[in-house]
Amino acid sequence: MLPETLYARCSADGIACHIAYQTLGSGERDVIFMSAWFSHVDGRWEEPRFAAMLRRLASMGRLIVFDRRGSGASDPLPSAAPTWEDWADDILSVMDAAGSKRATLIGVGDSGPLAILFDATYPDRVSSLVLINTGARLVRGDDSRGA
Repeated sequence: MLPETLYARCSADGIACHIAYQTLGSGERDVIFMSAWFSHVDGRWEEPRFAAMLRRLASMGRLIVFDRRGSGASDPLPSAAPTWEDWADDILSVMDAAGSKRATLIGVGDSGPLAILFDATYPDRVSSLVLINTGARLVRGDDSRGA
């Protein structure tokens, strides 16, 4: 049985938008899993190995998954692309809609910098940060040292 897809309200350029999210499991710990850019909260369950991983994460507490604005079941992007800060606020919107006060945040791939930004912006809402196959930035910056 698939979890129900719910929608958190957000704002894009002063226009209301909706972020698709699901919760699975229960427990004292909330775990937010953020996959790479392209995702679909319903489609994830069609891949048996991915579904098994999500169920395993849900065995550790209440799992919260969502599609970023402009991806999957969430509303499409407005005329202007959202900033990283907008996406961080979307995480906060999902947490508030799900009734999550504090969570373990798992950022995978290009979600890693977003997870880091959210943790730095809302440290009281993050109990721990897990980064998988990612880094603080996705491209080399002017301040990067050569190898």
